[in-house]
Order: sequence, then structure tokens, then C-alpha cells
Amino acid sequence: MKNGDMVMCGINEDSLHHGPYRFIGYDHAGHVVVDCDGSPEVYFAAKKVIPKAYKEFTKKTFPKGVVWIRRDGDDEEEGIVGSVTKDSISADGFNMQYDVLLEFYEMSLDGRITWQKAGVEI
Repeated sequence: MKNGDMVMCGINEDSLHHGPYRFIGYDHAGHVVVDCDGSPEVYFAAKKVIPKAYKEFTKKTFPKGVVWIRRDGDDEEEGIVGSVTKDSISADGFNMQYDVLLEFYEMSLDGRITWQKAGVEI
């Protein structure tokens, strides 16, 4: 691993469920040091996370049912998708092209409990 890699961490190789965090380096004892919201944390084990790749939605691939959207990481303003067209979606009076969704937005399919990239995983 190199500085800046995204990693999942744990107390051993079988419990890598913390993260993903940005890898900083190793401490004097050889433990993994990561950036956890601006503070260093030490773990016994870590594995590099391979980033997922996404492509733009189409009208056919856009999720069915209630879809919440928000700008990446912004938990202040969220909206429900009201309509889906060939080129875009609308939410709370705003129209957004699929390429804009992919670049700047995330979505929730479970009532705002979890959020994911607003695109189709490839």
C-alpha cells in the first residue's frame, strides 16, 4: 500500500470491516495508520480497496421506486426523484442530466439510510 490508498481496516485479516479510510503509513510497531476524519487511527490489518467504476443511468436503468438524491456528502438538502425522462431526472423542481448525477450526486434506495454513487456500477 502507498500513502493515499483507500483501505479497509480491522484487528486481523478476517475482520476488515472499518473504513474505507485513507492510508497514511505504518507506526513504529508496523501497525497500519489511517486518516479517520482528520485524526490518525491505528489498526493491526488493512487491505487496499479497489474503487468501483460507474456509468451514467439511462431511463431504462434508473432505479424504480422511491429514489432520494443529494449532492455528494451533503446531508442538508435531499430530494425525492419525481420524474425520469430519456435524458434527465427531476427532483424538487430541478432537472438534472444523467452525467451531472454521476459526477456530483449520490442516491438512496432505502429511505436515506445508506447512500451510493448516482450511477450504474460496471
